[in-house]
Amino acid sequence: MVTPEEVASNISSLVASSRDQRVTGAQLSVLIRYKFPDFLPDRHGCRNLREFIQRFVPGITQVDRSGADVVYGVRRSTDTPKSSYTEVSFTSRPPATPPEAIGRRPDAYISSDVWRTFVGGSRFKLYANAESGAFDVIPPEGEPLQSPWVQIPSCPAEVHRQIARDFIASLSDEPSRKALESTLTESGLWWNNYFSVSQQMGLEWRWKQYRRRRIVAELESSLKEHGVPITGMLAASSTRRPTPQPLPARLTAAADPSEDARLRSLAIDVVRNMQISELRELKVPLGYVIDALAVKRN
Repeated sequence: MVTPEEVASNISSLVASSRDQRVTGAQLSVLIRYKFPDFLPDRHGCRNLREFIQRFVPGITQVDRSGADVVYGVRRSTDTPKSSYTEVSFTSRPPATPPEAIGRRPDAYISSDVWRTFVGGSRFKLYANAESGAFDVIPPEGEPLQSPWVQIPSCPAEVHRQIARDFIASLSDEPSRKALESTLTESGLWWNNYFSVSQQMGLEWRWKQYRRRRIVAELESSLKEHGVPITGMLAASSTRRPTPQPLPARLTAAADPSEDARLRSLAIDVVRNMQISELRELKVPLGYVIDALAVKRN
C-alpha cells in the first residue's frame, strides 16, 4: 500500500512544477488517482484529500478558490496554516483579496468581498449607498447601516440553478450537456459536482465567464430595484484598483519567444478550450501519446 509520505511528496512536486505553482483540488484528485490508484485518504485517518494535505503536506497550502473548489499553492514563509474550521468560518470579516474585473462590460469592477457576499453562502450583509452607489460589507454581528444605505439581498439559490441550466442549453455538445444535467438532479451542494464536471469536460473557463456575466446582471438588476445607481460597480466596491504589478520574471524572460515556442503556446491554448468530443477527433501520432504517458508515470 502506498505510504502517506509518497503521496505527500508527489503532491508537493505536482504543485511546485505546475505552470504557475497553483493547482485546484479537483485537478490534484485526478492526478493522485492516476499516480496512486489505491490511495484513499481515510486509510490515513483523513476524511478527504483536503484534510490529507493539511496533515501530511505542510509545504502546500490553500491560496485561493476557483468556484466551489480550493486552489493550492506552495506555502511561503509568511503563510500560516489554515484549519478546516478557519476555511469555513464567518466570524470575522472576509479576507482582503485583490478585486477582480468581472461582468458583461470591461468596466464592471467588483471587489471580492462584495462578490462573495452577493453570490451567497456567507452570513455577511451587503449594503449599497442609494446616493453614491458605493458598497459596504457588514459582518453578522455588525450594526445595520442607515439611510441612504440599503441592504442588497444575496443572489437566490434558484437563480444559481437557473444560470446553470441556461449554460447547459447554450452548449452544442450533447455528452457535455447530459453530464452537467445529471448534477442538477442531486440534492445538497449540487454546484460542487457541476463545477468538477465542467472541468472534466474542458468547460471550466466558459462556465466561469458565463456565470460571472449572469451574476453581475443579477446584481445590476437588484441595485436598480433598490434605487441604487450602478456607479458603485465602477468604483471597485470602495476599494481602489490595485496598481498593475510587473510581470513575473518567467514571463518577461519569454517576451520574445522563438516561432516554434509561439506555435506551441498557441496550440496549447486552442486545445485547452476544446470540448471532449472535439479532443477525441484530434489525430495525434501514437508515439507522442506513449511518450506523454511515460512522462506522467515517472
